[in-house]
Amino acid sequence: MVVNPMGDGFVFSSELMSEGNSEITIYNHAGQQVASLNSNSGTNMMIWNGKTARGENAMSGMYIAVMRNGEETITTKLIK
Repeated sequence: MVVNPMGDGFVFSSELMSEGNSEITIYNHAGQQVASLNSNSGTNMMIWNGKTARGENAMSGMYIAVMRNGEETITTKLIK
């Protein structure tokens, strides 16, 4: 998974995403789920706009992104 910062958000891209349905879950430093992104088969890019599931701007700090695709799981740190 490749992550590129984009203003207040992040662009995620991976060949794994194009192989089936993928989900990326964003967690804060306390382990609480902040946002969730889903893609359909054939998509190899997802964007997190830096907002919580409630539409509020997520605070600055460290976040963990967990991508799941079938039995594969990839985890990466994000600094917002």
